[in-house]
Amino acid sequence: MPKPLFPLGGKPMIWHQLQALSEVSDCTEVFLIGFWPEETFAAFVNESNIEFKDHFNVRYLREWQELGTGGGTYHFRDLIAKGSPTAFFVIHSDIACAFPLNDLRSFHERHRGVGTIQAARVNKDVAHKYGCIVSNENALAIHYAEKPDSFVSDLVSTGVYLFDVSLFSEIKAIMDSHYYKQLASEEIGFDEEILRLEQDVIRPLADAQKMYVFETDVPWRPIKSAGSALPANALYLGQYQSKQSKLLYSEPAESESDHAEIIQPVTIDPSATISKGCKIGPFVSIGPNVVIKEGARIAHSIIQRNTVVEAHGCIVYSIIGARCRLAPWARVEGQPFTGDESAPTQSGICILDSNNNKEKVLVAASTSQLIVYSGSMTDGISEIGRVDVNGRVIGIDKIIFQTHESLLLTLDHPQAQLVILSLSYENGVIKHIVECTKMLVETTGEPSYEYCNSIVNKSTQIGVSHLWQGQLHAFKLSYDDRRKTHIIDGRNSQIDHSVILSMAFLATDKDEKPTLCRLVQSADVDNPLLVFEHLICKEDYVDISQTVLRIETQCPSAQKIVAVEGKKRAVLVIGAFGCEYYEIPKKDLKGVRRKSSTTVTSPQVVDMEHLSVKSPMAAVRGYTAVNDSCTAWLVGDEKGDIYYISISNFLEITLVGNSSVASTLQHLGSGFLFLGSQNEDSKLLVVQTNPVRIVELEKYTNLAPVSDMALTHPDGIQGQLVIYDIPNGLYGTFDESVAYQDVRRDMPTLSVVSSGGRHVERKETEIDFVSVSEDLESVLVVGVEGLVLHQKGQRRNLHKPEHAATYAILDDNHIVYTTWTDYSVNIVDSRSNELIYSCKSRDDTPLLSLLVENKVVLAGSADGSLYAFRFDEHLKSVDIQTVAIGSTAVGLTRSNDGLIFALCDVPSIVTLDNTRLRYSSININYINGLTSYKTNDMVNYVFVQNDQLKFSRILSTENRVHIHSIEMGADVPRQVAYKEDSCVKLLDSNYEQLAQMEMEKDEIVSVVESLSIANMEVFVVGTYYNNETEGTEEATKGRFIILLVKDDKFIIASSFLVPGCVYAVCGIDQKLAVAVNYQVRVYDIESIRDDTYKMRFIASYGNAFVVVSLTSVGKILVVADFLKSAIYLQLDTERGALTQVGYDTAQRWSSLVVALDDGNEETFTTLGADIRFHLFALDRTSSGITSRTLAQLPDNVSAIERAKTRSGDKLQPLAIYGTSAGAICALASADSSYEGLNGGRVKVRQEVGTRQDQNVVDGDILSAHDDELQRLL
Repeated sequence: MPKPLFPLGGKPMIWHQLQALSEVSDCTEVFLIGFWPEETFAAFVNESNIEFKDHFNVRYLREWQELGTGGGTYHFRDLIAKGSPTAFFVIHSDIACAFPLNDLRSFHERHRGVGTIQAARVNKDVAHKYGCIVSNENALAIHYAEKPDSFVSDLVSTGVYLFDVSLFSEIKAIMDSHYYKQLASEEIGFDEEILRLEQDVIRPLADAQKMYVFETDVPWRPIKSAGSALPANALYLGQYQSKQSKLLYSEPAESESDHAEIIQPVTIDPSATISKGCKIGPFVSIGPNVVIKEGARIAHSIIQRNTVVEAHGCIVYSIIGARCRLAPWARVEGQPFTGDESAPTQSGICILDSNNNKEKVLVAASTSQLIVYSGSMTDGISEIGRVDVNGRVIGIDKIIFQTHESLLLTLDHPQAQLVILSLSYENGVIKHIVECTKMLVETTGEPSYEYCNSIVNKSTQIGVSHLWQGQLHAFKLSYDDRRKTHIIDGRNSQIDHSVILSMAFLATDKDEKPTLCRLVQSADVDNPLLVFEHLICKEDYVDISQTVLRIETQCPSAQKIVAVEGKKRAVLVIGAFGCEYYEIPKKDLKGVRRKSSTTVTSPQVVDMEHLSVKSPMAAVRGYTAVNDSCTAWLVGDEKGDIYYISISNFLEITLVGNSSVASTLQHLGSGFLFLGSQNEDSKLLVVQTNPVRIVELEKYTNLAPVSDMALTHPDGIQGQLVIYDIPNGLYGTFDESVAYQDVRRDMPTLSVVSSGGRHVERKETEIDFVSVSEDLESVLVVGVEGLVLHQKGQRRNLHKPEHAATYAILDDNHIVYTTWTDYSVNIVDSRSNELIYSCKSRDDTPLLSLLVENKVVLAGSADGSLYAFRFDEHLKSVDIQTVAIGSTAVGLTRSNDGLIFALCDVPSIVTLDNTRLRYSSININYINGLTSYKTNDMVNYVFVQNDQLKFSRILSTENRVHIHSIEMGADVPRQVAYKEDSCVKLLDSNYEQLAQMEMEKDEIVSVVESLSIANMEVFVVGTYYNNETEGTEEATKGRFIILLVKDDKFIIASSFLVPGCVYAVCGIDQKLAVAVNYQVRVYDIESIRDDTYKMRFIASYGNAFVVVSLTSVGKILVVADFLKSAIYLQLDTERGALTQVGYDTAQRWSSLVVALDDGNEETFTTLGADIRFHLFALDRTSSGITSRTLAQLPDNVSAIERAKTRSGDKLQPLAIYGTSAGAICALASADSSYEGLNGGRVKVRQEVGTRQDQNVVDGDILSAHDDELQRLL
């Protein structure tokens, strides 16, 4: 239903404008202008011509495309000007108002300007949401601003205008003017066919002082959102009550006991049935054929046609869509809207549509099965059948034919293929039929894992599949009604050999061919490309045209593209750290049919204007459109954060929530979204705006991880079918361990706590938190009503502190808790409920977890730190010790064997003695949860890691450990200096200053190195110039300086400017390598006279994002690229070239590399660090570059050196590193033959679910070797 026909006050929205126009004398024609099909308004136009035949004639004029209000008015100017009218009204359909049109006409006739704007005063806080007008004392408009960013005026347009016929000549002049041409060149997404009335016409007319303002105080309501319909409905019902009471419901003549209680104002269609005992009103509109059964209560609501409200239902501040059925005693309740008549209502209104009465059926596609579940609100979820699939399911699409729906499955194993599958449910049994299959590659007999993705254009049933190396397969889906068979027609079309990242079909006009947009990574450009082709569909084949356009994005980390359906030829690029939005002009997509399926010459790469925005978003995992126009999107990243992306005149990204990992997001319709997570917290959500936030409606467990989803209605199921894909993830390890085959996969896990062998009594109440102390035989239960302490068979009710976040039992007489307001640790006497001590955490950091060990309170913070609070009851003091473990929130848990685990991005085993905290990092990153149990006197650990449930006999540090031994209290010196470092100082061995060289104005030192090049000892200084005054972030100018030291003074031997920041320098083959922004340059140093050197350029390499670190061995240069990990370059001095000879294939954001030079450039190792706090090693061999992670570190690494050792040490050093937090640390490997570390443990050092045994060292015994670890420092 189009918005103008939505019922308000029992009448279509646009009827109220016609009613107001019928009271204007000499009004003879009413034109309804829009781009909907004529049949949509045919019935309304016929009824209106009958109702208003004595006043005017009503016609519907359809635009050939959406032209905008100004464009539609100008397009039909000949019809409007027919009969030589003196003036004409322009009224927007999406407003509710009393419409004082005769007063507006009288005002307009007095001044006779080009036009008059009906205006109203609104609250200053919301004025920027409308068109704001500035007028003088003569009511002459002198300025108009449509939805300005800041306050302009509280006088706004109400969407009602009266124009002189001379408007058309003014529009022609505007379109021919410099203003309109400048607007077309400056505004992104400008479409010359669309003419906006307010921005493109009224604004220049107001600037030319040709518009007047008629200010009125009549009630007025904009209807810009679904929730706005309720206050607009109330406005019209209020008008009926005061002026047109005949339009309100008239109670029947029967006795009062025979009908419902009606509280006016209320409209009820005569065909509706209202049972006795109901209470209806105030401000209620009930549509045709609605049935309201006995005892129902409805107020401030709209009930649309053919809806049934069962007995005793309650509906308040809600809109119920057509053909809904509400169960008995159902309650649908929104929130009251604001009393401000002009404030737009965005949220608080509950909107229910007919899809909500459908039975839900869930089908999960695992590696080789479709698992079908039925679900209801009362019975929960239960399995009703399974379907075997001969292959691994990668994607699922719903395909709608004329008479039925089917599923299109895409498989990549054992062969890449398409499968059309139909499902039905008969006599309690799920049945399926494989309708058609299509191989995407030639069958070789060997399994294939080449398939990546496929998409289908639902309007044309044309699709495209792509394999990894750029091979595209175009196909068309059809159904032969005579033969009752499905058909997949298509052919392979090799376009190029680029890596395809994502694909989308763009929304286009009807006269355009289907347009495919691909996001590819090509070797000839730095950033991902947008590549556009047309699909050519003939009777006997479907093919892909040659590439018609290539655009280089400015987003190096772009991963996904999606079509914006509400805009023509619009595409949204989504990537880590930023997004971009493009609208492609129609003229730029002119293409021709391919002459063959072979590779053709690609068009030149171009730049195009676009919108862009930066964000902290990590790699994209799941995404979905939030509305039908696809101008709002919800995106989940690999960290579990959920972002809301809105597209208007600018791009905006808002963080709205989080989950463990949102692997799939799917819009289910009617504003409902399903978030499929990989850690048992899948959710049903709804998005609210103003402000933007997500509201969780339901939460599901054991339904994840989800990788693809579709909605369909199979035969025999009267409802909605949800299909999603579950690869072997969460439950995969159950199959691989015979010890756990008895565990039911679909059984939820419950924890049972006992104290001294006695079960804690069960109470029906909401439990927020439970803390258990087995040593003290105590259990603390935190409920909504208060605290209950079960201690040695006794029970005590305690006062619940305000703002408490988490709790723990300290001893027999004390309880400790943290707060979420002032981030403090508080100790309470459990006997008297008296607060006896409180202290804040260090650095004012939130504390999220508590655990007590030997009367010492351990607290995990939100920033990755662990605190130890030692309470002295007599001195009333707390001694706080701190250790930094990781960078994410720390959760604390104790295993069955007494080990304490700190869970964060660097999970660790924690020990505590009288002097300090110790910890050893586990060789498994990102553990989300951990517990343990005993079998045959052996401890078994169960943990969630990488979204998989795993079992292990020993959680270990493998054979590696790192310790913090020297706390510097400040940043360890790094290569890139701070902005205030604008000089270079020369110090002696006692750190006394000998000399200082000042930099130029706005010049900042970025790197200082001491190098030995060509038998010369030199200092190399790199700088950049601060260009904040120019408004740009990237440095565009820097300087490279070579310094000598003589007589304790600096001598500048060489200096020259470079086009950017000097990030790093190093020596290579007696030459000098310099990193400038994205380039690496190599120079030879030549002495031309005493103390003066000349720099001779040799070679350069420019295919990097940002070069942040350099190191070399022989003629091999290792480059740390911020977005491309490490690149290996070989210097050829004779040819003057730097040639890439290898790279790290791991996806890292490298920050530092240091090569371990053993004199052999063919085989050597490079130590590296990335911004995710990983320390890694790269091994160069004859077969290529291999990468291995050495450790997950607690902080950013700012410097690395190769660790040296003495002979006889049992710990083999790997590296000494410095961190940004001011600590120098050692990373070591325990000797595998070390007696006592390995004895008797090899047999149990095997993680269940992995194929390779690992020689590991139990983390709780590493602290015994502190002396040897200290020697490394």
